[in-house]
Amino acid sequence: MVKNAFLGKMCMKQKFKSRRDPKIVTLLAMPGLLVMFMVALSPKIELTDVMLLSLLSLLIGWVWNTTLYTVTDDEVLYTCGPLKGNIAISTIQKIKLNTPSTQYSGFKPALSADGVLVFYNMDDSIYLSPDNAKGFVNAVKAHNPSIIIED
Repeated sequence: MVKNAFLGKMCMKQKFKSRRDPKIVTLLAMPGLLVMFMVALSPKIELTDVMLLSLLSLLIGWVWNTTLYTVTDDEVLYTCGPLKGNIAISTIQKIKLNTPSTQYSGFKPALSADGVLVFYNMDDSIYLSPDNAKGFVNAVKAHNPSIIIED
């Protein structure tokens, strides 16, 4: 339990890291490996090329290390590198478990191809990949028991 200084009330927070898929690891490691090969193999390498790929590697590392989901008393917060957002739990209608990311073309702040699809508001949805999907669903459903869970 954490005290919310602004509202002066106790707030329960549960954090869930993103599941990490080995295929995604390989994809994300490519820019860093490319920098190393460029430096090792090129007789004359441009500093701008190394800087650009290094910045890309830093961005990927930021996404890799900060992708997580936090369930509070009234919202689900997601962080994925520079991308941050929140979903009011009261607006969530349905969570679909075991959804491959290939079946969804919307926003995916996730590091795995196997996750959950959260439907909220009237027609919004987001793909998340908590490392403990059942625990994530239970935490959200504890604050809104009317959420429909599809397996």
